[in-house]
Parts: sequence; structure tokens; C-alpha cells
Amino acid sequence: MTDSISSDSTSPTLLERAKCNDDGAWNKVSQLYAPRIYAWARRAGLQEADAKDVGQEVFRLLASKLPGFDRQRSGSFRKWLFQATQNLLREHFRKQAKHPQPMGEMAATIPFHEIESTDDPSSIESPDSERAFVHRLMEIIRNDFEERTWNIFWRSTVEGDDSADLAAEYDMTPKAVRQAKYRVLQRLRREVEDLS
Repeated sequence: MTDSISSDSTSPTLLERAKCNDDGAWNKVSQLYAPRIYAWARRAGLQEADAKDVGQEVFRLLASKLPGFDRQRSGSFRKWLFQATQNLLREHFRKQAKHPQPMGEMAATIPFHEIESTDDPSSIESPDSERAFVHRLMEIIRNDFEERTWNIFWRSTVEGDDSADLAAEYDMTPKAVRQAKYRVLQRLRREVEDLS
């Protein structure tokens, strides 16, 4: 076997590809953020169906606004998306106030105006939701790497296997093992920075 591992870390980020209307990237951004948007909507007091509806509205808005998203102007993507979700939640509650629900259905919700107002989604997210996001991201980028590259990354980073042991097992040099791990870590960092 050879030491070479394909360099998959230089492909455009998911967000860059989604901005160019890449269907695959849109699906992946949806896989990453739909659970997060749903959680934000549920935390605001929406029932399951309403939370899903708001999520669809967020993605409809995102489809029209993402090409114009500029990190320099708007800040982080996650905060931008959170603010868009909050605005759509406010609109949902305004509409709901115009058409009151029977008492039993309203009893389970928390009025949106009673929820703390924040521009920072991390202030209402748990460490578990952040870990879940990173795990979803890892599953998404996993297919962008050769199986051997991914296994080396996983075993050295997550399972803590020694580079020398992995090099012997994969018939590679320890340097090639470190490079494989580095490629995946670099790609993961780029995606997290771009999507955060």
C-alpha cells in the first residue's frame, strides 16, 4: 500500500456550496440545522407541528437570503439563522394572537414575549445540542473522505489510537497517518467556522 491519502480537505464548505444552489449542500445544511431550528421553536413554546412549520419557513427564507449572506456584515451564520428564526417565531405568535386557540391548546405553550430576548443562540443551547450538531456535521463530511482516511481520523482522534500502531496496521508511515488525521480535522474546523 502507498502512503498517499487523497486531499479532500480543500473542497468548498457546505455553506459556500449551498450559496451556489448546490442541492446536495442544501440537503446537508438542512440535516445540520433542521434539528436546531426545531429545538429553538420548541423552546419558544410551539407544538411539534407548528415548530416544523416554522422550520420550513426558516428554510424558505434561507433559500432567498443565503446568497446575500456576508459574514463580515451579518456576523456568524448560526446567529444570523437564529435571528431569522426568532423573527419568524415573533410573526407566528403575532398571527396566533389574532386567532386565539382554545384554552387547552394554549395551556402548554409559553408566550414568546416571556422568553428571554437574546441574539446569541448559545445562551439557550445545551452542550449536548452542540455535540449533536458536531456529530451530525461529522456524519455529513464523512462521505467526502476515503474510508481509510476517515477510520484513521476516528481512531486517532476519538478512540485515541497511537499513530505508530495505526501506521503499522494501514501499512503507512506515522507521518502519513498524522496527515490523514489533519486533513479531516482541518475540514471539520472549516465547516464549523463557516457554519457557526
